Amino acid sequence: MEGSHQLSSEMQPRHKPTRQVMTAEQQRAFCRIGAIVRGFLTRRLLKTEKVKHLRQTILLRAALYDIHDIFFEMPLWDRLALLQQDRELQAERKLRDIVTCQLINHTSISDQKNVTSDSITYILFF
Repeated sequence: MEGSHQLSSEMQPRHKPTRQVMTAEQQRAFCRIGAIVRGFLTRRLLKTEKVKHLRQTILLRAALYDIHDIFFEMPLWDRLALLQQDRELQAERKLRDIVTCQLINHTSISDQKNVTSDSITYILFF
């Protein structure tokens, strides 16, 4: 029968799947396994070059929007405040560099062994 619409033996379903009732414990176990698998796949995807590139692109795009906001959306007074903050930050860095250089220059070699990063931090910020 050439024109008949019968399915070949390969295409006919072999059997109907039977439904099994899972206990609450089994459901939690399957849910946990699924979460572990999804977490694994997510971590692997985040390590791919494609996703890394997209993440970088997103950061760049966000930075471009921020730059646009600064130049075209931000009020004049806020832009002037931003300039003032930058001047203060540069002054703080310069002062920190000067104090660090003086501390290193005035400390003898034997004393340098006793200087810790905590003492330098204390001197710089207090």
